[in-house]
Amino acid sequence: MVWQVEVWPIDKLMPYLRNPRKNDAAVDRMMASIHEFGFKIPILARSSGEIVDGHLRHKAAKKLGMELKQTSKALANLAHKFDRFDDRITVQTRDQDQRLRKLERKRGA
Repeated sequence: MVWQVEVWPIDKLMPYLRNPRKNDAAVDRMMASIHEFGFKIPILARSSGEIVDGHLRHKAAKKLGMELKQTSKALANLAHKFDRFDDRITVQTRDQDQRLRKLERKRGA
């Protein structure tokens, strides 16, 4: 499998509607991280634009007014078969909708 990074308009990326993570409180911290270190980890998205991993980075990029964002489709189709990845910056503070989390695990998303 080839890791291919593309640059997409940020509005082409769409949050996964059943994402159980509630990470709005961490958006400002992610924005600070992007300011300090840059946007180093691409958002994983399906070819449809649905985000597989990177919801927090997407929220921060939009709030920062970024118009284009690095996106990778290579791992997206594989990643949805596993438990959705954590945004490492929110491991300590994240909150999850447990009902949606259970649905995701049953579905094998």
